[in-house]
Amino acid sequence: MSRPRSEPTAQSKQSLDNNSKKFSPKLFRLSSKLLKPQVILLLGMTLGGFWGLISVSQALLQTEANPSPVASPLASAEPSVLPPLNRPPVQIPQVPQPASTAKAEASKPPAKLPQRQAVQSIKVNSNADVGLQMRVALASGVPSLVIGSSTQATVTNLQGKAIGQLPAMQGTWTQAERQTLRVGDWQGLNAVWIDPSADGSLYVGERWYRGRLLLLVQGNGVLAVNYVNLRDYLYGVVGSEMPASWPLEALKAQAIAARSYALLRRERAGDLYDLGPTEADQVYGGLQAEYNTTHQAVRETAGLVLTYRGEVAEAVYSASSGGHTESAQDIWGNNFPYLRGVPDFDTVAPNFQWTKTYSQQDLQRRLGGVGEVISLTPVKTLASGRVVSVKLVGERGSKVMSASAVRQALDLPSTLFRVMPQADEEMGDIKGRSAPSVPPVLQVVGRGNGHAVGMSQWGAYALASRGYNYQQILGYYYRGAALSQVQGY
Repeated sequence: MSRPRSEPTAQSKQSLDNNSKKFSPKLFRLSSKLLKPQVILLLGMTLGGFWGLISVSQALLQTEANPSPVASPLASAEPSVLPPLNRPPVQIPQVPQPASTAKAEASKPPAKLPQRQAVQSIKVNSNADVGLQMRVALASGVPSLVIGSSTQATVTNLQGKAIGQLPAMQGTWTQAERQTLRVGDWQGLNAVWIDPSADGSLYVGERWYRGRLLLLVQGNGVLAVNYVNLRDYLYGVVGSEMPASWPLEALKAQAIAARSYALLRRERAGDLYDLGPTEADQVYGGLQAEYNTTHQAVRETAGLVLTYRGEVAEAVYSASSGGHTESAQDIWGNNFPYLRGVPDFDTVAPNFQWTKTYSQQDLQRRLGGVGEVISLTPVKTLASGRVVSVKLVGERGSKVMSASAVRQALDLPSTLFRVMPQADEEMGDIKGRSAPSVPPVLQVVGRGNGHAVGMSQWGAYALASRGYNYQQILGYYYRGAALSQVQGY
């Protein structure tokens, strides 16, 4: 997960504004009023033990027990007769089914685990997530893409008029043409809805998704927005962000963090969509990422979100911290009291320790501007050793760069690293020989994977493997945050 999220273009915003009253459903916006006044308070677990839980309460959302499908198929109308696109027929794959998973092998116990304290069980409303709708930009500004449906799908314009049907299991090319949209043989469109019938699934790009699809023109490309309820969205997120074979309590912690992150982005969203499907927000893999265990984790935590003082918390997370998480204040300059650094239990992570080696040619291509690179020296570091900024020195000059910029340029797993020169194998490595002014190779050694703020996913795995439940895991990584039940839409 990383930020920021890309913003819609001015042109696409104007296009939406002109038609918003005609096709945008009334979107529920989350606020403190929608959270039950009595919350399930997660008092942070210190290394000496959990503080405990107080005031367990329930809040039922005003939803139907069996919600109806997102939209009913509309009666089709005869499409205009247009010349067909000069593209071959597209074969799309079968719709995947949620897969079963094997139980994960328990991790080795990390040293000095926090002491456990019994916590109260929490009852959830199983329909809590169904009444909340997410808008996910599956594709943004692409020249063209293939869409399809597992069942016959109705194509409607912004006024709600059906313009035709998409046949089941047949791919259809969609592209932008002269500031308008072309879907198959229909052209000159501003935007269209694609509604699969009989609980069908959507095919967009190379993946299957639940829900319905809105296609718009964005700049010179196509914007494809998946309208999907929060439960189905989380089905596609939890299995993308965390291996489905991991302990159920770790998956539950992931589901709550992902739900909280999604609803906060929804509250802050622009006109066109709430968030994207990549690590820039959180990974949304659709049906291919669904498993029986991730379904269970989402269902058994339905409607639960992390909050702080009555507002949804910034429930950020990363793969592993390299031994100690960081505070949001140190990493991003944001003072979130519940996002403080704590010792981590991620030694089992594959990227707990890592090494990357770069040739001079590679360094000049990636960093540039200073000629041959002589050194990369930390200018500012945190107490944990995580680098904040570095000085890049080369034959033709020097410059100071942020550690995040170096991480991106060198494709490093994290900013917890140090740089050292290394002798080229062809030159030999003669003990005692002084290093050249321009080392032929630089080696970067580091720990962890990600920004290290909030929950460590590998730390959650280790704790869950040792018997900690999701309340204890979340209480450890989000100190002083509370668990609240969303109560309305």
